[in-house]
Formats: sequence, structure tokens, C-alpha cells
Amino acid sequence: MLVSSLYYRSILERSLFARLRDLDYIRANGLPPERWLRKGAPPRWDGRGLRRARALRRFVKHTRMVESEEVRSLVMDELDRIIKDNG
Repeated sequence: MLVSSLYYRSILERSLFARLRDLDYIRANGLPPERWLRKGAPPRWDGRGLRRARALRRFVKHTRMVESEEVRSLVMDELDRIIKDNG
């Protein structure tokens, strides 16, 4: 029981919580999260980061974990602006 609980927690940590942390970081700073960057790379948007931003946008579009549709729209607009400005 304990092992399965730890296993599911690790899955959530890697998928859901990491995405939410990345989203918060992007919205606060306008830059890609440090874990998306290659070692020693400057914090700027490159092709790899933009692909991940598009994947994060798809996550926001389809997840049920939003406060309201207005919030979803706001977050998607912010991500769209970042992708457009840097792509």
C-alpha cells in the first residue's frame, strides 16, 4: 500500500505538479523554467522551449484543473503571446 502510494505520488509530481510549477514560472517571469534549459544556456526562448510551451498550452486547453473558463482563456492568451513573440 505504501509503495503504491509513493509510486502514484511520484507520477503526479513528474506530470501534473511539474506542469503547474512551469506554468506559474512562465506567467511570473515570461521566461522558460530553468529545468527546460540546457546546462549553461541563457534563460531565453529557443525551439525546444517553445515546443514545451505549446505542449503546456495544450495541457491548459484540455485540463479540468482550472478555476473557470475565464482563467483558462487568460492563461492560454498569455502562452499564445509568448509563443508568438518568440517564435
